[in-house]
Amino acid sequence: MKTITEILQTLIVSQEAKINDWFTRQYKNLQSCFYSSVDIRDSGYKIVPVDTNLFPAGFNNLTSDGLKQAVVNAKSHIQKYYSECKKILIIPENYSRNNFYFANVAALKSILEQAGFVVEIALLRVEHDVLDEIRNNAPNLQISYVRRAGDQLVKDNGFIPDLILLNTDLTSGIPLELQNLLQPIIPDVKHGWHKRTKSVHFITYDQVLDNFCQEFNIDKFLLSTAYHHCAKINFKEQIGIDCVALSVDKIIFHLQKKYAEYGITDEPYVYVKAERGTYGMGIMTATSSDDIYAINKKIRNKMNVIKDGIINSEVIVQEGVKTISKVNGNAAEPLIYLVDGEPVECFFRSNSMKDDLSNLNSKGAEIINDLSLIEGGADRISAYNLVAKLATLAAAREIG
Repeated sequence: MKTITEILQTLIVSQEAKINDWFTRQYKNLQSCFYSSVDIRDSGYKIVPVDTNLFPAGFNNLTSDGLKQAVVNAKSHIQKYYSECKKILIIPENYSRNNFYFANVAALKSILEQAGFVVEIALLRVEHDVLDEIRNNAPNLQISYVRRAGDQLVKDNGFIPDLILLNTDLTSGIPLELQNLLQPIIPDVKHGWHKRTKSVHFITYDQVLDNFCQEFNIDKFLLSTAYHHCAKINFKEQIGIDCVALSVDKIIFHLQKKYAEYGITDEPYVYVKAERGTYGMGIMTATSSDDIYAINKKIRNKMNVIKDGIINSEVIVQEGVKTISKVNGNAAEPLIYLVDGEPVECFFRSNSMKDDLSNLNSKGAEIINDLSLIEGGADRISAYNLVAKLATLAAAREIG
């Protein structure tokens, strides 16, 4: 039996034109995502997306080739959908102490400027004034605040953008300054994590996959994960965890049967993940309901709160997929960055503090863009790119 890697790579080589035509048809009357990043897990027998982020950071990790492709794709996207645009305002997160994050913002600014646009950066006002601290940590970005003037946003220096690019994921909701603006905003504010959910994303991904796998005669199991949604959860008070525990056992039982059918010898496991948000927050692994009932106070507190102090009241229980990639013996996983729905670069997230079953987007994570350091996976990038395109198509359809 061919591996999923062999299946996808053979398909890409033999039917590239047909695949491109399929994507073109899928995007008819649908706007592509300006940017996205997709975390991939490759177990050797499955290649699956496990997270699709519509407000990605990390563009500072792109190599020169990746940056060049990002410039081409960004220009294409904006000319296609916002043909009159000349000036763009980037609104980032208020991460006052994260120098790596603002290196990402600087990279985004450079990409858009090289694409031919005038670009400035401004913050939304928050209760705690972070501007001076951010200016100290990112002195070259010329950041100031933005204010509302009627139905437009205007930077404090008078700069009026034609288009607003959000690089903040709106976990806490839509700020008043961004509501009912005349200027277009990408991604749209309704696509933030205050509204978007992972379970809806994976439902939509399954629908995309049904079409793709039928068209190209591929077994859907090899490109997807089993999952279940649970609501009205309070981990701190241990409310609603029966749903989580039951979902774990149901998925494990399902996977035991599927693994036996496919001759897979790995022991199945699941991730329990916050229904909203990224940054590796609100996530744990489990192999049975016992793991859910036995979680200690530290893990309950970790699972109970996500970004911006938002209480985590919903989770998705999702099939775990191990990773076969390594860097210097440490577990690693592919991470694909896309602009205008097309991949611009694949690099890897490695973590010396985690094993091949764990969530690697946590303390100890390191980005590796030198593919010569990758043990297993560097020769599979065309397959990863295809899966990331499918996940990003699902995101465009999900929010479109």
